[in-house]
Amino acid sequence: VSAKYANNPAVLYEICNEPNGATTWDDIHAYAEQVIPAIRANSPDAVILVGTPEFSARVEAVKAKPLRHANVMYVYHFYTGFMDDGYAPLLEGMLREGYPVFVSEWGINENAKTGALELDRARDFVSFMRRHGISWANWSLSNKEESFSAIRSEVTKLHGWTEEDLTPSGKLVFEALRGP
Repeated sequence: VSAKYANNPAVLYEICNEPNGATTWDDIHAYAEQVIPAIRANSPDAVILVGTPEFSARVEAVKAKPLRHANVMYVYHFYTGFMDDGYAPLLEGMLREGYPVFVSEWGINENAKTGALELDRARDFVSFMRRHGISWANWSLSNKEESFSAIRSEVTKLHGWTEEDLTPSGKLVFEALRGP
C-alpha cells in the first residue's frame, strides 16, 4: 500500500486499529517498530496513526515508551453510550505533554437507560476536538441499520446525499464537517 500511494500526501496509514484483549502497549510498540520502517521506505513523510490498548481508549499508555518516529500520531476512539466523559482530562493531558493525538473513530450510540441517541454528548465531543485542534474521522459512512451509520438504511446511492438521506447521526457528523 505504501508503495502504491508513496507520493500521495492525503493518505494516512493506521496501524493497529483497536488493539484489544491482552494486547499491551509493549506489543503495539514492537509491531510499530517493524511496520513503520516498511512504510517509511516508500513514503518517508506520511502520517502514521498508531492504535492504543483497549480498543484505542488507553492513549495514555504511550507515555511509558513513546515511539521515536516523525509524523506519528496516537489513536483515540470515543463512542457515546459506551464511554464516560473522562476523555477531556485524558486528551488535554496528552496534548499538554506534547503527544499528538488523532481520533480515528468516534460514533453516536444510544443511551443505555433511555434508548435515545446521545447527540448532545456527541456535539460536546466535536466541540472539544475543535477547541483543541484534534483531527478526526467518524464511524460510519454507511447505510447499515445501526445508530452509528450516517446514511439511512433504505438509501442506496453512493454519493450526492441530501439531508433527507441522512440519519440523525449523519446530520450531526456532516454538520461537524462543515465547521462552526
